[in-house]
Amino acid sequence: MKNEKTLIKTLFSFLLIGFLLIGLYYLYKYLGLDRFESKEEFQAYIASFGSIGPILFILAAFLQVSFIPIPGAF
Repeated sequence: MKNEKTLIKTLFSFLLIGFLLIGLYYLYKYLGLDRFESKEEFQAYIASFGSIGPILFILAAFLQVSFIPIPGAF
């Protein structure tokens, strides 16, 4: 009985993690973050903002360390 509950909890945990990972993948694609996979594309995107580009670069550097996957060498 105890093993059954443990098995159910484990399966539920794996399903929940799986759904979260799938959701994060689709969110990544939906928000267009996949376009930042190359350094050149990211540089062109930041440069397109003109004079506020350096501020966005600093924000992106912070987010790279903290939250989202952006190529490390910009």
